[in-house]
Amino acid sequence: WPYWDDETAQLCNVLKSGGVLAAKKDKGVVFDSYLEDGYPGVFHDYASYIGWAMLERYVVEDLIGAAYASSWGGLTQNPIAKSAVTLALEAVNPDRVPISFLQGDTIGNTTDFDANMAVLVNDLMYIKMTDMRYKLGCAPLAVPVTETERIPNWKEVAQVQAVSRKCDEYVPMLDPYVAWDKIEAMRDRLVAGGRKFFRSALDTMEQMGVDIRDPARVLILMKRLGPETCEELFGAGERDDSMIRGRVPVLGTDLVSQTMDKRTALLDQLSQRGELPGCKGRKVLIASTDVHEFAKFLLTSTFQAVGSQVIDCGINRDPEDIVKVALETAADAIVITTHNGVARSFGTKLMDQLKSADVGAPVFMGGVLNEDIEGSDVPVDVRDDLALMGIATPDSIDVLVEAIGNSGDRRAS
Repeated sequence: WPYWDDETAQLCNVLKSGGVLAAKKDKGVVFDSYLEDGYPGVFHDYASYIGWAMLERYVVEDLIGAAYASSWGGLTQNPIAKSAVTLALEAVNPDRVPISFLQGDTIGNTTDFDANMAVLVNDLMYIKMTDMRYKLGCAPLAVPVTETERIPNWKEVAQVQAVSRKCDEYVPMLDPYVAWDKIEAMRDRLVAGGRKFFRSALDTMEQMGVDIRDPARVLILMKRLGPETCEELFGAGERDDSMIRGRVPVLGTDLVSQTMDKRTALLDQLSQRGELPGCKGRKVLIASTDVHEFAKFLLTSTFQAVGSQVIDCGINRDPEDIVKVALETAADAIVITTHNGVARSFGTKLMDQLKSADVGAPVFMGGVLNEDIEGSDVPVDVRDDLALMGIATPDSIDVLVEAIGNSGDRRAS
């Protein structure tokens, strides 16, 4: 979140909260972690998910004394992989604290709401079959089929709940015909990889002289390493320098494969257009307001492909960070990707500070362009507000590339 930069203070507050939860453990209170809102959301290997959950459980249960529950699932479309990862998380859960919820697929949907029903049903059926067969006790969270396009209304939420309940009738009919032995084999590979990640992380800390019985030191070190370094150092896969993280994943994540597919399709589309002289050589600054690095990866690789000089400002950036880098590099364009519901407030501060610094580069923003507004029960779309500030909001990356190319052509003329 913008301006919440003191990671040590953040994590110490988490530990204090964990102490409160530990005191209420005998009342059934758990310390829930939604994995994909943290580093696992940008890991390349599902085995790293398992290892990270083991580290969190070690801190929460062994060091703090609370009951740890992991929730996950939103960034996985493949129902077989989802079942295997869920079973692997259960296999490293010695006290069998139930998974609080299994988030429905949020990356398989498109603008075709009718087709999204197929995504919903397949996702729910495997979640429910896995839960029933292995007695996990988790709650499947159905995702409204409209969610990728707009904030769902109550009728759309109720609709997917009705579908979810109907799926219950079919679970016992289909379960006997699923090749569970193959899913269990995937589970076992993930568990082995997760244990390797976990052990490697703790062993490395001890070798560095870190007191691994101090929960604050463990969490702060892992936080500061970041997801990329964590996977490079502790990942379970075989070394392979041709891979982005330097290892062959035990089981590659859906989000990575989808991102690479989108990148290939986007670059093919741009290559068919021919050269874009307005983009060539232009200094394009790219930054994310939050932890979502895959959108930033798509942007950086696209602008590199069209010959722009990419200035990678990183993730979790505040407006001041972006203005400082824009000044230092004399950026020709500024591109912001945001997914954490702060588009309007972030845009307001950014434009005010750019104006004060006399930076005239055009600003573009994409992602989830909404914000919580007083008086509204749900976040509202703020594209019109951004436009009034002078921030362009292209609907897609190819439109963004064309817009920046055209602005370069105008400057040249």
